[in-house]
Amino acid sequence: MGLDKNNNRNVVNKIAKKDLHKNRSLNLFTCMTVALSVALILTFLLYGFGSATEKLRRMEERSQVTYEQVTKDQLEQIKDRSDILWAGGSMSAGSAKVGTARLVVFYQDAVMAEKNELKYTGELPEEGTELMLPRDYLERLNIKASPGDTVSLDLGDGQTRDYSLSGISEAPSKGGGIYRIVASQDVIGLLTGRPSDRVDAVVDMKNATNMTLSEATEKAAQIGAEYGISEEQIKMAESFFNQASVSRIGTLTIVMLAAVAVLILLSAGIVIKNIFYISVAGKVREYGQLRTIGATQKQVRRLVTREGMVLAARGIPFGLVLGGLMGYILVPKGWEWKTALLCGIVCVLFGFAGVRLAVRKPARIAAKTSPIEAAQYTGYEGKHTGTKNLTRSLNPSYLGILNLKRSKKKTAMTMCSLVLAGILLGTICTFVVSYKPEQVALSQFPNGEYQVSLTVDQGYGADTSQSSRMKNMMELQKSGLMAEVEEQIVNIDGVRQIRPWYLVEIKQDIFQEEREGSINGLEEQDFALLKQMNYEGPQTYEELNAQMGVILELGSNSRLKEHPVHIGDTFHVTYCDPSGQETVVEMPVIATYNQILWQQANKVDYGEIPLSIMGSMLLMPVSQLEQMTGTDSSYGVEIAVDPSKAQSIENTLTDLYAESGNLNVMSKQENMDAAREMMEPMKIVLNVLAAFLILFGIINLINTELTNLYSRRREIAVLQSVGMTKRQVGKMLSQESTVYTVVTIAFTVIVGSLMGYGLQYAMENALMVPMEYTFPLIPVLLYIAALLGVQFTMNAYGSRMLAQQPLVERIKQAE
Repeated sequence: MGLDKNNNRNVVNKIAKKDLHKNRSLNLFTCMTVALSVALILTFLLYGFGSATEKLRRMEERSQVTYEQVTKDQLEQIKDRSDILWAGGSMSAGSAKVGTARLVVFYQDAVMAEKNELKYTGELPEEGTELMLPRDYLERLNIKASPGDTVSLDLGDGQTRDYSLSGISEAPSKGGGIYRIVASQDVIGLLTGRPSDRVDAVVDMKNATNMTLSEATEKAAQIGAEYGISEEQIKMAESFFNQASVSRIGTLTIVMLAAVAVLILLSAGIVIKNIFYISVAGKVREYGQLRTIGATQKQVRRLVTREGMVLAARGIPFGLVLGGLMGYILVPKGWEWKTALLCGIVCVLFGFAGVRLAVRKPARIAAKTSPIEAAQYTGYEGKHTGTKNLTRSLNPSYLGILNLKRSKKKTAMTMCSLVLAGILLGTICTFVVSYKPEQVALSQFPNGEYQVSLTVDQGYGADTSQSSRMKNMMELQKSGLMAEVEEQIVNIDGVRQIRPWYLVEIKQDIFQEEREGSINGLEEQDFALLKQMNYEGPQTYEELNAQMGVILELGSNSRLKEHPVHIGDTFHVTYCDPSGQETVVEMPVIATYNQILWQQANKVDYGEIPLSIMGSMLLMPVSQLEQMTGTDSSYGVEIAVDPSKAQSIENTLTDLYAESGNLNVMSKQENMDAAREMMEPMKIVLNVLAAFLILFGIINLINTELTNLYSRRREIAVLQSVGMTKRQVGKMLSQESTVYTVVTIAFTVIVGSLMGYGLQYAMENALMVPMEYTFPLIPVLLYIAALLGVQFTMNAYGSRMLAQQPLVERIKQAE
């Protein structure tokens, strides 16, 4: 009578439960592999969606509108509106230099302080001479003071006054010694001469991330009109809407996330399938015994599937917890319970589906094998072929190789599951070490290590409009200041070469609306390079210099796709003449070029393009530029130095120009350090994923070693019974694990590096991401050391485990 005829509906579940109590260590590692697979998938999904969510949330907390010079009553009325998330008051006095430090002085209320995440002790400045100083600026001045004390300072207007220190901020200075000082409205009025009873209302509208710029502008104007605020007082943050459109999860982003997720799912699925295949195939004889006592094929299949599902049910919850925790740690501000729940459900479905598919074939083998065939089942497939070589050496190493050859499919699956983690690790690590954010900084320093350039952003109460900038810059250029600077720098010991660059501040209406901009002066020495950049126009510099007009760069501004401009088209350019008057001219486009396409096609680094071409969408020959404006157009100078004297030259440049309100000193090294620091969070995330993959590979290798050892205990016992020593057993097992380890290492180093190179090549050439291929030596060495450590440890463990079980008992055991 078969088991299906008995009144034991739970017999399959009971047998499966009892069977799982055997080989607990093997089952533990199997569960760990399932858990780690699910955790890796969930971590990736949560990081992908969380990053996008974090960006949008950051955008939602940012302001889009500023109502300038409104009363406190108008600000309070705007705050109370239901369609406003928050509104805060601020006032800017501008900036000024005190010694080599630049002080940025402004007022902000409690709302703005919270939104700017200002950390401080004491109170915010409210009235009178109250102000809040950064702690590092107090240390710079060697002033020991606490909130409530009085300090004597010159804030850059040339007068030393007594101020009441209401608080101390913890915000460190920015690069170049820039210190942010919060002051009361009265102090702002004192420095600027403007009325102190008005503020700028900084506003965050609800659902702004779903609005276009035109919709938000119309909404802001409607709100302003209700409270008597004119359109001239409204300033929109256009960059907000540009960034919001990029931050939204679009179809392309979803497709990319899905593609990478499928890759991880496939690699994890192969791992799970391989482990369950080896584990279940070793129990076929037990299933044959069940068939002998009456179990049906369906019941055997249910038994195998049940064991797989139980192990999956034990491992998946741990994977969900670990993956969820990692996803939260990597992107805490992008966490959403709804997204986490949906991603968790996807991972659960995949985990169970993967396990069910993994045990499907072994279950069929067990179910279809007759009791007699099951007793002879070895777990190896393939045809038994003879050999003409009758003198093969059956040494332990060769026996290990033969064992791998007995079931090439199983060996291939094992290899595949091991190397996939290594390949992903090699790819990620290659990207991490090849990514060079500092190359963006190099684009600003193509011909030197230092720069000195003109600046007009100084003085409290300064007019920051483009008209004011144009006028002030013209005054500086007309004064001949840069000629004096060049003469001084040439005489500094260690300066190898200087190269000036030319620029004029303008306003232009290329896109039918007036915007600020600039025109770079093109030198004859750069014209040959310009002609390589898909250039169309006059073919000699003399021909170009013979006619008034601009050269337009077509690749850097996306709006040129919506408003195409061709040679012969005209637009209006507004500039300041030497008398300070604005002059409007109709400017024709006489030539075009496309720097972006040329860079992509020729793999040219940013640092190889001179500033005369790199710095602007509009170019003109220097002589034509100076003929148009009627004055010198020198804007800055690049300085190439002797590396051994770089620090001395930097100190000299700082002493000469850092305190000047009209000159700005920049260092290539400082810019590179700032770029690296900015990208550090992304590298941390990728390194965490790399560590995850290392752990995944180690667990997988341990599983492979354990399943191989448990499934061959009887076979090894037979070999020992005919004379194989313990040392020879260890050598045979070591040979098998060495093959797995060596192949994994080879694929990690070769294929992983090649895929990393392919990724680097694609991102550098298609997306213009700054990269330079570097082999990930340290991560790969750590991974190799970990794999070798696991191999030696597992070999020692296997030898001890076999020694603890009597030989006769192992021979009698069913596999």
